[in-house]
Amino acid sequence: MKNGVCNLCDNTRELAESHIIPKFVFKWMKETGGKYFRTPLNPNKRIQDGVKKHLLCNDCEQRFSKSEKWFANNIFYPHLNKQEKFIKYDENLGRFIISVLWRYLLVSKIDGECFHEDVFNDWKLYLQHDSKLKYDKIHLMFLPDNWGVKEQPNSFVNRYFNRMADMNIIEIDNAKIVYAKFSRFIVLAELNGSNNYFRGTTISLQGGRIPYAQFIANQHISFYFVNRAEQIYNHSFSRISKQETDKIANEILKNQETFWNSDLGIAVSKDLKSEIKPFIFNKKLSYVCDCCLKSMEDPEGHLLRTYEIIQSEDYWRFVFELNGFGTNKEDLEKRLNYFKEISSYQSPWVICDDCIPKFRTDREYNKTLMNEWITQNGVFSPPKSDDFRKYLSKEIFNKLALIIVSVK
Repeated sequence: MKNGVCNLCDNTRELAESHIIPKFVFKWMKETGGKYFRTPLNPNKRIQDGVKKHLLCNDCEQRFSKSEKWFANNIFYPHLNKQEKFIKYDENLGRFIISVLWRYLLVSKIDGECFHEDVFNDWKLYLQHDSKLKYDKIHLMFLPDNWGVKEQPNSFVNRYFNRMADMNIIEIDNAKIVYAKFSRFIVLAELNGSNNYFRGTTISLQGGRIPYAQFIANQHISFYFVNRAEQIYNHSFSRISKQETDKIANEILKNQETFWNSDLGIAVSKDLKSEIKPFIFNKKLSYVCDCCLKSMEDPEGHLLRTYEIIQSEDYWRFVFELNGFGTNKEDLEKRLNYFKEISSYQSPWVICDDCIPKFRTDREYNKTLMNEWITQNGVFSPPKSDDFRKYLSKEIFNKLALIIVSVK
């Protein structure tokens, strides 16, 4: 502890050592890899924890602990343990994401780097008083652990996407983004409005359900992260001494079986064994069906609005069966809640040719909308693509909901 001005409440108090990326991330990394970490900037120094700085008083530190504990128990460990990841979330998720990204902006400010003061202050007020946010375009991405089954774009993607903790502010095309990447997650925020480059990742501050279809519509952003993996590890390997390299080798040799069967060992093994095929830009826009996850590229598919989605009984039969929702009292309540969540979806839906028969809609018109969406590189939103509930009275919406949730 040391005395100073707390960067959140602005009071002079004893300051705790605050993690930028939460401690539970590094606890998991030690349990599934090794006793020590090395940073890309100083790979010759072994450390036992993530970066910590005297930023906040103990009271403000505790403000973040609730959402961190919620994220660890409800998203972090369930996803890493391969449990169901498509979960319902509450306000703790949005608060967790903003608290992590705000701490990164704070460190950038202290270090005299670019930190976007207007965003920083907006998030600070939110974290202090739950005030209404201006910069609320936040996202959560789940990262797969199956890189390099046959081939991969460089020799480091498994270690980076499965294990690395990384933070940065980037500007790509029309998007300014701040992100934090840890283990198999990326949390990020758009700093200049919404560019619709991310699908299935948007998080509501009030809570909701994380969709099962996620992807990045802008290939330049995907390339950034792939290239980032190579840059970071090449930088580290160019600076690490032979003495430290020998230490790492000796630690592995002490118990090779344990290492190669660990999460870290599996990631390293895939990176070493996979065929390298460099990332190549696809001139055609690629995307997946929001209904069945089928991969597509232009000109495939149809573009639907939320109100066209939720009026389809065949779609709801498919969704309820997929989620295992029956017709008993408890499952009917789950159906109703799911219907309300889907009806508030803020973006247009991309539907493949195989799934389009599930929907009662003007396919020719939806194909026209799809062509416009492709022309605008996935950022086009036709009229009435947002929350369907604003176009209906509460009475009509509730009647429609009861009809839909009772389909068999």
